[in-house]
Amino acid sequence: MECNREEAIRARDIAHKLFSKNDYVGAKKFGDKAQRLYPNLDGIQHAVTMFNVYRSANNKINGKCVPDWYGVLGITALASCQRTVNTQYRKLALLLHPDKNECQGAEEGFKILLQAKDILSDSVERSLYDQTILSEIFLVLLLPDTWNETGKYSSICPFASRFHS
Repeated sequence: MECNREEAIRARDIAHKLFSKNDYVGAKKFGDKAQRLYPNLDGIQHAVTMFNVYRSANNKINGKCVPDWYGVLGITALASCQRTVNTQYRKLALLLHPDKNECQGAEEGFKILLQAKDILSDSVERSLYDQTILSEIFLVLLLPDTWNETGKYSSICPFASRFHS
C-alpha cells in the first residue's frame, strides 16, 4: 500500500503542475489516478472536485468558450430540478470552500460553482443558457463541409475526406 501512496503523491503533484498550466483535462486525469491509487491521500478529493469544476467551466463548443454549468455541478440537464441543483451545490460547496480547500485556485473554483448555481437556479437565465447551448450544438452539426486553415478538407462525415485527398 505504501508504494501506491508514493505513486499517488506523484500523480497528485503532476495534476497540480498541469492545473497551474491551465491544462484542466490533464489535471483531472492525474487527479483521478491519484485518487484511485490512494483514496485517503490528503486533499485529493478537494483537488479532483476543483479540477472538474475548472474543466467544465472552460468547455469549448464550436471554438467558443461556453461553460458547462451542468457539468460544474455534476448534474445532467434532463434530470436537474431546482432541488437537485441546490443539493449538489451544497455538497460541492463544502469541498470547494476556500476555508476548507487549501488548493491553489479553490477560491476561484468556488466562485465558478456559485455562478453555476445562480444561472441554473433562475428559470429565465437557465432557459437562455439552454438555448445558447442548443444553438451552438446545432451550429456544429449543421456546418457545411469546409477546407481548414492547413488546406485540408474537413467534414463531419468520416468518409467524405476519402474523395477530397
